[in-house]
This record gives sequence, structure tokens and C-alpha cells, in this order.
Amino acid sequence: MTVALSISCNPLINRINDPTELVQVCAEEIGARRIQLTNEFINPVWPAETQARLARQFTAAASRYGLRATSLMTGAQARLAAMGHSDEGVRTWTEDWFIKFGRIAADLGSSSIGSQFAILSWSDWDDPDRRDDRINRVLDGWCRIWEAVEPFGLKEMFWEQMSIGREFGHTIAATGNLVERIKARGIPLRILLDVDHGDVTSDRPEDTDPYAWIRAFGGDCPILHVKQSSANRSEE
Repeated sequence: MTVALSISCNPLINRINDPTELVQVCAEEIGARRIQLTNEFINPVWPAETQARLARQFTAAASRYGLRATSLMTGAQARLAAMGHSDEGVRTWTEDWFIKFGRIAADLGSSSIGSQFAILSWSDWDDPDRRDDRINRVLDGWCRIWEAVEPFGLKEMFWEQMSIGREFGHTIAATGNLVERIKARGIPLRILLDVDHGDVTSDRPEDTDPYAWIRAFGGDCPILHVKQSSANRSEE
């Protein structure tokens, strides 16, 4: 397996807003040549001419510094974009947002887009029948998104597993179940593995063991998020 080091731009969203400066900081100060760009820098809800201008600025700077945005992911607010919302109109708007996001990714030469799978409300999550219905509706939505963005030249999409059940992927078992449901739909919606996530209330030690997560899903994981959140994590 070949692994390439990249950096998520999520920590930079409230520090930089100019695409040229972003590229310069990532390339010169951080030393990264591959980045995961977040939507705060080029947002699908902005006017089309603004998106195009910022995209041109980014690609010109990226070419100058030899940098690539290999994937695009939702940032601090858009990751709450409501794929799991109970209102159909909100879900439809969200799907359209992701399709536009896919177009931006293609314009920047990126091959994938991603986010969380979905977030369900307390009431939807607590009712097993409603939960299953919501999951199926979310899967339908991701299928429609892929049908729309594949012609742009994208290769895949991805979803990040989270730390609580209604945000999906909180345990190894739950993640495995969702992975199988996604595979059954036949779309390339692959897992973005954040090894620092996992349900801290789980009675199974492997659910908070980063190496257990890698053993379980690393073989089919196009993107791995690694960060140090505790004093001894880097010593393990």
C-alpha cells in the first residue's frame, strides 16, 4: 500500500480566506503538496462568478507551488448539511449542494468529495423504524449525488465515521454494518477513517483503539485522518 501525506485545511478555515495565501502557507510554511480542501474556501452557495474566480486563483497558485487538492470535504458548518433531515425539501437542497460541490472539485482537478454520512435527530434515531427509513433515504440521496457527479470525472465519494450513533460509525460493528449497506447500493462511497473517533462509552476496547480501526477498515480506506488528541497517543 502506498501512502501519501496530506493536510486537511479544516484547521485553517478561520485563519485564511484567500486561495493564493492558502496554497502558499500549505506549501511553504507547512510543507504540504497535497491538501484536502474544505468548502469554506470555495462554497457552492456563493455566486457562480465568485466560485469561478476563486477556483482560478487556487489553480494558478497550486500550479505555481506544485500543490494539489486531492479531495474536497465539508468543513465546520457544511458537515452538518442535512442529508438525514426529516424534511424532504431540506434533503433535496442538500443533495443539490453536494452536486455543485462535486463540480467545484472537478474544476480543481480533485477526484473525490465527502462529508459525514448523515446526522439524525434524537427522535429519528430513537425510533428503530424511523431510523431505518432515514438511513434508506440517505442512501438514496448519496446514490443520486453519485449519478450526478460521476460525469464530472470524479472517481469516488467518502464518508467520515463519527463518535456517536446518530452521526454514524461510532463503533467498529456499526461501521461495518453501514459499509455493507453502502456496498449493496453499488456506489463508490468509501470510508474516510478518523482513527481518533470512536464511542468512548463503548464497552469494547477496540472501539477506541486506533490500530483496531485500521485493522478493520484500513484495507479499503482511501483517506486516513490522523491527529494527536491525547498526551500519549503518539507514543503508542
